[in-house]
Amino acid sequence: MIKLGSLTVLTAALMLLCGCRTDSYYQHRAAERAREYLLDHAPELTAEQTGYVKYTFPEVLRAPVLSGYNTGVDQIIMMWRIPDADQLYLVLGTSSARMDNWYPLRLLRKNYVAADSSLIGAISNCRNYALTNFHGDLSAAELNVIRLNDPVIVDSSFPVDELRDDPGENPGHQLSVIWKLPETGRAAVFCGYSRGGTMAGWQVNLASLMPEAQLTGKIGAVRKQPGDFNTPLTPVTAKE
Repeated sequence: MIKLGSLTVLTAALMLLCGCRTDSYYQHRAAERAREYLLDHAPELTAEQTGYVKYTFPEVLRAPVLSGYNTGVDQIIMMWRIPDADQLYLVLGTSSARMDNWYPLRLLRKNYVAADSSLIGAISNCRNYALTNFHGDLSAAELNVIRLNDPVIVDSSFPVDELRDDPGENPGHQLSVIWKLPETGRAAVFCGYSRGGTMAGWQVNLASLMPEAQLTGKIGAVRKQPGDFNTPLTPVTAKE
């Protein structure tokens, strides 16, 4: 038998638990507010794009303004990458970290260029080649340079004609992916050709570890600096 006093305590505890909201609840409520705000302020969206916003949870970006989980304030952005839209749609607001008091303040449209998948893929292939084939020739520090750092991409003129089946055929534009290895003064070099001077269709024709001095006279214009891989290479005319 449950005494009345115990029942009263139990009922109060259940009411307290039911009244608690999870962080997930607040995040979804904030996302719904951002969604409504975006749709009210972006009349240019098509019916299909509107449907995407309605049924897709946004990416959440945040940066602290004042520290503290309960008392702090974050700038929180709800972002949608809407298909066939040339811009990112970002709804700005501020709130505590749990987002229980987040409200939209402003809609931003940010232009962007999609990452060049052929460029990213070429770098990934070079990195995998180095980690597989040069593992025994590289120190742990040099391996980490290749694993964790971005290379440079340059126009180049390394003699790799003998590696092609038909050296007389115009191979296209030579580009090299290069990691400089400061610990030993060497460079990990990956050469290949592509039509139009982009990374589309580019494959490794030559892979080598060489002293940096051997790069002299073999590399030309820098086409991509580390950290600049979110846009494609500008096409050039291959040399005849």
